[in-house]
Amino acid sequence: MNASRSLAAFALAAIGGLGCKDPTEITIEVTTDVPCTGTSGVSGTNIVVGLLGTDGGIEDRPPSSSQTRCRDGYVGSLVVVPSGAKDGPIAFRVATGIGKSPDECPAQGGPGCIVARRALRFLPSTKLEVPVVMRGRCEGVVCDPTSTCVKGACVPATILDPSSCAAPGGCTEETLTPSSDAGAGDATVGDGGAPVDGGDASARDAGDAASPVAACGDMSGLQANAPWPMDGYCPAKRRKSPYAGPSKTPAPSLKWSRKRAAIPLFAPLIAADGTIYMASDDSKLYAFDAAGNQVAVFVAPEPIYWAPAIGADGNLYVAGATRIFQVPLTAVGGMLTAKPSPFMYGARGNLTIGAGPTLLFDDGTSTLNALDTSGNARWAKTFGGAVDYMSPAIGADSFVYQLIENGQLHKLAIGDGGSTLVRTLSASTSGHVAVAPDGNVRVALVEGMALASVSPSGALAWSYPLVDAGAGQAGVMAIGDDSTTYLGAQMTSVIAIGANGMKKWTGQSGGNDCLTATLDANEVVYAGCNDTLYAFDPANGSMLWSVPLTPGTASIFSISIGADHVLYIHSGTGFGTTDGTLHAVSN
Repeated sequence: MNASRSLAAFALAAIGGLGCKDPTEITIEVTTDVPCTGTSGVSGTNIVVGLLGTDGGIEDRPPSSSQTRCRDGYVGSLVVVPSGAKDGPIAFRVATGIGKSPDECPAQGGPGCIVARRALRFLPSTKLEVPVVMRGRCEGVVCDPTSTCVKGACVPATILDPSSCAAPGGCTEETLTPSSDAGAGDATVGDGGAPVDGGDASARDAGDAASPVAACGDMSGLQANAPWPMDGYCPAKRRKSPYAGPSKTPAPSLKWSRKRAAIPLFAPLIAADGTIYMASDDSKLYAFDAAGNQVAVFVAPEPIYWAPAIGADGNLYVAGATRIFQVPLTAVGGMLTAKPSPFMYGARGNLTIGAGPTLLFDDGTSTLNALDTSGNARWAKTFGGAVDYMSPAIGADSFVYQLIENGQLHKLAIGDGGSTLVRTLSASTSGHVAVAPDGNVRVALVEGMALASVSPSGALAWSYPLVDAGAGQAGVMAIGDDSTTYLGAQMTSVIAIGANGMKKWTGQSGGNDCLTATLDANEVVYAGCNDTLYAFDPANGSMLWSVPLTPGTASIFSISIGADHVLYIHSGTGFGTTDGTLHAVSN
């Protein structure tokens, strides 16, 4: 393309000026697959030119050029030339706002923003072309300052071979590779390494590597690469997925619903192969594929009331009224068959799998049991009150935190069950626990109508009174990487409470009775309020989108997230209902 088209498409901004006749130059050409019009279309695009990284790099600089329009997917182009050495480094960051100004987009990106980066070197006396496609699948994906989003996943932003940009069509996004040492040794351009801790990368294509969830406990006892292997996702019960959910554009919608006689108190499980499992008190556990087809069923001789879990050994552990069933994931003729059961224990609560592996559950006698996966007892601890069915949670310190329905929080060693009373929070209450990345235990007290943060030694860091906020009883919580707690609430929307115990925001939705909260890899907050699924911006609680579910669905009880960026929702017409429905929502 020629320079005159560049000048027409973007207001001129370049290193060293755009009118230079020197053939040492780079043309940046920006296109998009997002609609150019509409409330969910492109609102504008900024380009920042400089060097890769922070400390005066492209993350800190103001826009070099801006464009408020696009047409038929074409945004514009910009030509840059070196102001110093003809083989000097160059980097640029492109930010496109979706339904918002790109000026509102943080440098790292976020909801309603698509951010792309490139870093390379000029080649003397050579014209290079760098096409950049601002893809809808990268909307909301946050990558570290040396990486860029390509088709929904974070990869190093450095183009290792600038000569590839001299070929017809330039160096497309396929020239970027997710090598962990990309750009190593080129300190002036940037290291171009993998996303920091893997925590900011977000896989938005099925089969892409997930973004590991930090401070989630020892997951070695759970099936590897399972998108949602047990209720709460991980032993810490943070309810944060390693995968991104649906993007904002195109607008998500309800794809299918499957009604079964299921109790919807826990999230559907998702195995590594994408199969979705839903337990039911009609004595059956159902298996569905991603299209909603029932592909298998396990028929138990007794009702199944509580959440199962998928072990690292490839077995489903299913909680029955008198025993725990060990069910291999491989179906024969559409039937799943349990092994002869060595687990002669009934379960009153959801199953948790910790390191060892250790299977933890309440047997209905105020006793927390720990077994190995062969059915051998490791230990049992009897308390002075009923064990809350949603507990326990296991911290990064490998201690098990269990709430008792007399308001006591106990800490147990996972190896031998040695127990310590951490703190008594209320005279009589039920609730649930999760362990935050800051190491403190979050306790949502249902009847006590409060959220408490307790240190492992028993010190009360803070207590947030939900009743004073008009929130009513506590719902289910999710915890972000910065230890912000996102709590569903009975009388209002989701509430975000910072690591210091101060409220950040209340979700801007039209519904209440928000019984649950779940986070995706980008910490977009998903909540079910009455019969509608909402997505909230984690920065301010603004509603990103909403999807009404099947008419007659009164309450959404749980949400899990698949590697295919689909939300799987368990709902029912009331607490403890036996007409639960599994829904799938995606783009």
